[in-house]
Amino acid sequence: MTVKIDGTNTEANPAFTGADTDTGLQCGTNEVKLVTGGTARATVDSSGRLGVGTGSPSTLLHLETSGTGNAEFTVKNNNASPGSGRILFADQGASDAGVIQYEHSANAMVFKTDTNEAARLDSSGRFMVGTPTAPSVGSFAQTAKLVSQ
Repeated sequence: MTVKIDGTNTEANPAFTGADTDTGLQCGTNEVKLVTGGTARATVDSSGRLGVGTGSPSTLLHLETSGTGNAEFTVKNNNASPGSGRILFADQGASDAGVIQYEHSANAMVFKTDTNEAARLDSSGRFMVGTPTAPSVGSFAQTAKLVSQ
């Protein structure tokens, strides 16, 4: 593939392109845009903020969509064996200050604080606080949707 560095540096004709002249990198004033089909899809600004679907990111990672679609992102473990996808919240020096994790083997969403499980939403729709398992004895245990210990 030939790389061209001769575009007009607009979204319609980015400065750095391949064979497709409306797809490439556009360099602006203290920002870089990833352009596909003549439209900026992602922007990194001078503060290091990444905007996907927006040219004006207001946070470190800013996802935005127009129209009826959802602004969403995917966390997926592509390993052949069951794994988990997780979102980590931490400050400097903390390795697992807060975690939201999907456990494939249990089909459950797990919420952790300070590396300890604080709550779990299981595949039956039960939300358990302070315990990873629902009680199995009694009629209430079979129908309860909120279990706290």
